[in-house]
Amino acid sequence: MYQLQDIVGEARVNGALKQMLAEYGRKSGPYPSVNVLVDALRRVTPADQAYLIDDLFNHIVLYENHATSATARRLGDGRYEVSFAVSAAKVRAGEQGEEKDVPLRDWIDIGVDDKDGNALLRERKLIEGKDNRYTVIVSGRPAKAGIDPDNKLIDRKPDDNMINVEQQ
Repeated sequence: MYQLQDIVGEARVNGALKQMLAEYGRKSGPYPSVNVLVDALRRVTPADQAYLIDDLFNHIVLYENHATSATARRLGDGRYEVSFAVSAAKVRAGEQGEEKDVPLRDWIDIGVDDKDGNALLRERKLIEGKDNRYTVIVSGRPAKAGIDPDNKLIDRKPDDNMINVEQQ
């Protein structure tokens, strides 16, 4: 629900829950099923984010995201230009545990952190391919950069999402 709230928006998710509560809150059984919740959330979710409803409620989805390289150089104004490469993949598991690669067209955060783990940058990107490169400007000295920096997605190896930044 936090991922849904983050991508779709807290106001939309709360609106769907409020509508459900108004419709079913004072009724006795039979109580609504999860399908009623999913339908309510689907109605408030924009078309370009509809994949999220299916991924969160109808399928078992795993991500294989990792950072592959990161460099930074200090600019004349004291800020840093950070260039980094990430790899992203999405897998859907079937009822018997069999896994199948599925096309990736997801909104995923990229980020840069300082040496204390404080976020210098969080930016949501529409990721449609496996290999991606980004160049960003941050105000503090970067220590790590990567994809899904706050581990919001279910990832096989969440520890490899961020990589040390090599200072140039």
